[in-house]
Amino acid sequence: HILKTSKMSWMDSWSRPSKSQATPPPYYLLPGGDKVQYCKSCGRVIGDRKKQAASSSATPAKYCSARCRGARVDKGLQRRIEDTFVLLLNGELPVVEQDSTLETPPYKGGPSSKNAKRKKKGENRILVQCSEVESVVFGDRNDPEKRFGRRKNRARRGVEDGVWRSVDMVSDEEGPGNNEIDRMGDNNTDGIHVAGQTGSGLEEADEEDRTSDGEDIEDDGGAPISSSSALAETSSDPDVVARLSIRSGTRIRPPQEVSEVNGGIGGEKGVKERLSETDDMLAKRREGQRKADEKEKSGVLLGEILTDPNDAKFVDYLKRWTDIDLKTPGAIVLPISEDDCQKIVQWASKSSVPFVVKSGGHSEFSTVGSNGIIIDLSLFKGVEVDTHSGTATLKGSILSKEVATALAEAGYFTALGNGNTVGAIPYFLAGGASLTPSITGFGADQILSAHLITAKGELVNVTDETHPDLLYGLRGAGQFFGLVTQLVIKCYPLHALGNDQGTIWAGVFVFPLSRAQEVTSVMKHLMNDDRHGTAGLMMIMAPPPARNPCLVIATKYTGDPKHAPEAYKALYDLQPIVANGASVPIQNANDAQDALGAKGDYKRFVIIGLRRFNQDSFLKVIELWKDLVAECPDAINTSFNFKWDSRPAKKPNCESAMSLHDIRYFLNNLIWHTDAKSRANVDEYNNKAYALMRNDDKEEDFVDFPPGRVGPINRRYRGVERIARLRSLKKEWDPTGVFTNELLD
Repeated sequence: HILKTSKMSWMDSWSRPSKSQATPPPYYLLPGGDKVQYCKSCGRVIGDRKKQAASSSATPAKYCSARCRGARVDKGLQRRIEDTFVLLLNGELPVVEQDSTLETPPYKGGPSSKNAKRKKKGENRILVQCSEVESVVFGDRNDPEKRFGRRKNRARRGVEDGVWRSVDMVSDEEGPGNNEIDRMGDNNTDGIHVAGQTGSGLEEADEEDRTSDGEDIEDDGGAPISSSSALAETSSDPDVVARLSIRSGTRIRPPQEVSEVNGGIGGEKGVKERLSETDDMLAKRREGQRKADEKEKSGVLLGEILTDPNDAKFVDYLKRWTDIDLKTPGAIVLPISEDDCQKIVQWASKSSVPFVVKSGGHSEFSTVGSNGIIIDLSLFKGVEVDTHSGTATLKGSILSKEVATALAEAGYFTALGNGNTVGAIPYFLAGGASLTPSITGFGADQILSAHLITAKGELVNVTDETHPDLLYGLRGAGQFFGLVTQLVIKCYPLHALGNDQGTIWAGVFVFPLSRAQEVTSVMKHLMNDDRHGTAGLMMIMAPPPARNPCLVIATKYTGDPKHAPEAYKALYDLQPIVANGASVPIQNANDAQDALGAKGDYKRFVIIGLRRFNQDSFLKVIELWKDLVAECPDAINTSFNFKWDSRPAKKPNCESAMSLHDIRYFLNNLIWHTDAKSRANVDEYNNKAYALMRNDDKEEDFVDFPPGRVGPINRRYRGVERIARLRSLKKEWDPTGVFTNELLD
């Protein structure tokens, strides 16, 4: 036997590199079913590029690559494997058990009694593992008498002395004087022990030294040489030999440590040839891996269907931001791709099964009874930023916080609201009240294009060129026309915020309710002063843990942060209980309000637009809030909020369903109670608050923010022409009301 030294190339333990593709999935997991083309040689799925190239000819693609086309396929072996599976499944052939008596050395990844699967109680099926078929067809891989393969305990290859020697077997210390080898096999060289062998043994070794692929051992890097040639080779410069071997193709390779060039089969590089991975190379590698993962996921349906209401996973996915009108669906379906979403809608439409779509889970309308399903997009999400065009592509259930973070990392921001856990796509489709309206406008104004699945299950690419009317409707009323799986939106460089840090100034001022008169007098002038870019909420609330009723002014300032104290000087002069403010990155502007994103309880945001701030009416709303909390103690988390922007929203350069660009004031009440019995009382107090703040307006001038579905539709989409246009779009794209009956006559 021959014992190799440890001074070998780092790649010597490698086998032939495998393909980058994953093991192909079975037919029933693929969108194309039995139409999917598999390679006749390796069994992998044939790529789209190969199929498209073959589509131009009459002959379909049979192989995934040129290597597979030229590879030999042992059809007899394939039939033998198939027959073995059939026999084992029919119980006609005993399963070959692993022989525990064999004294084999342990190996990495070997069998373990701890991990062995046990048969379940009552299980009467015959389960056949691939390892069992392998043992029947090829024999036990741990058999010490096995004379082929790459396991460490295989029978060692016998070679007659002096007939052939691989360069890998030559030690550093060997020289001309040490190369005299006793052909009877009793001498030792430095690092190499050679055992004697007869001529017949040589013939057996030569026959057995063929690999499992049918290739001679010379193809693995060895070359037959005589003892005299070995003497000549070892006396030459190893580095010169390595360089010449690459040019000549003789594949003779010296040890790695003595050669600057590694001419190994497969193209592996030596230490001095290898490159260190730079940050750019690392980023490209990770991006490529991400795209490969997405491509693999898009080909295999990995989503879930939850049907058991008692299952913990079902209960968890059923949770929403609010429990108002919460129902239990017949199933919760979790797609992972746009293709999955399209197939689900097609099936539901064909089967007349009602469904609703859930993204961030904040809408109180994303619920359906046992006769329908919820299409939950939690497993399908993504955001891609294109810095060259200044746009971002949003997919599935991506949340507002995730969008803000991705944009900030790329040096951008966009119109986003006050909630980190709000689904970004529904936010843009429903109008989108923004933190930066004077710079960006509303969320709906940012929409450039969309992918929409219609009520019939058709996937439509909506752009200004393909469907300009439908794009008009998506900008503010998009939730009523279909399932939007992708949006392309406008982005803005961070310096557009008025500073080089990409920050906005956020502050909090707290006053007792007893000072509401003087505070609201100051706020009336501050909110109407457009010299400074101020915005925020004036909130009537009892914050935890003390639960003391107070007036909280949550402020924002866009521009140079050092000018914020000047803009809010009037509030500082009132000497509030709490007065603090700081510059924060735009993507972290809402982090302090994360507690409001908690799921459960009975919550609702209903927003109405106002043309002015009526101080007297607001003071009456404060008294109304006190009465509400006294009558319904479980509604202590409820807050009545007045929202303002000192500057009007930026008007877009395109038409849209959004019609509130002239509104700077809103009553944005957060309804929050824990007892279902309080629902009617809380809603009644909320309606009274709206009536008080609208006291000076005519009914035809009432304005509701689009996400709400309580009041007349002409309050959400103002103008006769606008409503007529939206109704026409509804009849064209969703005449049966699959996506709600809103906008239908």
